[in-house]
This record gives sequence, structure tokens and C-alpha cells, in this order.
Amino acid sequence: MTRELQAINKAAAALGLGLAGMTWERWMLLSKAERERLRDRSCLTPQLKGYEGMRVEVIDDHGERRRFYVGMSSGWRPCHLEISRVDSTGGTAAASSYQSIKIIRNKRTGQPVMR
Repeated sequence: MTRELQAINKAAAALGLGLAGMTWERWMLLSKAERERLRDRSCLTPQLKGYEGMRVEVIDDHGERRRFYVGMSSGWRPCHLEISRVDSTGGTAAASSYQSIKIIRNKRTGQPVMR
């Protein structure tokens, strides 16, 4: 099966199909460089780019205020995640936009952000 999937990947790349018909098995056979080249980042929330790993407070488009850690899913079409606690193993997909975003804590250093 592995040789068959490798042949499919080569044929798809030669035809310029990119992610068309992508499966997890095919994705895992690609090299890291091939994965980076093919990864579709269109589902990431533009306002959250660069805030991965940070705790933020947002006001969403409905006026609701909430706090979460910014995460990112894996795979060929990642999205940002709203992770409620630092010890959580996952979260919900982030909204496509927010009225405002304020950094609360830098998870990497654990230090609060100076206001």
C-alpha cells in the first residue's frame, strides 16, 4: 500500500493537484518540505497569526468577551484553536474575526504582558 500511495503522491504533484484527495496516509508519506509547501493556511484567523501559545482576551463579533490560549491544529489545512486552559489537550476552532484582541499572558515565558 505504501508504494501505491507514494505513486499517487508523485502523480498528484506532477499534475499540480496539491491537496486534492489528500488523506492522512498520503500526508504522512510526504517529506517535511513537501508538507510545508502544500499546507493550506487559508483557514487560519488572520488576527491571531503570531499569537500562538499566548493567552488572549477577545471580544467576538457578537460582543461576547472571553479568554483562551491560542493554538493551531495540525494537518494539511490547519485552523487556530481556542484552548481554554493551559493543560487542555485541544480546543474549538477559533472564530474568523474578532472586534478586539488583547494579549494577557505569554505562555512561553509565563510572564504577564505589561500594560
